[in-house]
Amino acid sequence: MISHQTQVNTLAVSAFLTTIKLSQKSDASTLIRIMSRISAEKPVMWGPSIVGFSTVHKVYGSGRQIDRPKLAFSPRKNALTIYFNEGFAAHADDLKKLGRYRHTVSCLYIQKIADIDLDVLTSMLKKRLKTYIKGKGTLRFELSQPLPTKLISQTVASLAAE
Repeated sequence: MISHQTQVNTLAVSAFLTTIKLSQKSDASTLIRIMSRISAEKPVMWGPSIVGFSTVHKVYGSGRQIDRPKLAFSPRKNALTIYFNEGFAAHADDLKKLGRYRHTVSCLYIQKIADIDLDVLTSMLKKRLKTYIKGKGTLRFELSQPLPTKLISQTVASLAAE
């Protein structure tokens, strides 16, 4: 089986930050604060240069399986790269308000945080994270039958307890 190259490793994020350009350290720290707050997760290193938050297991139609971060960025040589694995179709309106950036199919490139509206970016990241929230199923009832109120009460109580 072929191994996915970008995997979680034991490199400390703080140690990685000491290796990047001084001009990017503050911006990287800002992204870490935002992504940590949104994901409620601590940052971890994925490969040698990607800072990621939380993990999702992806299974492709071909059977190939990988783990990847739900939110991630990398302070690359020419720009801060923020990963949007699902693309930007759901973010068209936000991109109009974001500020100075460029993007490819799944990467958002910004020169510096000051070039963008952080509220807009935060909104985009929240939307991105919501794509991973799965429901717990759907209860269906025949319209011609009375609703099973005891079952509904138990289900609501169980979900509220979580």
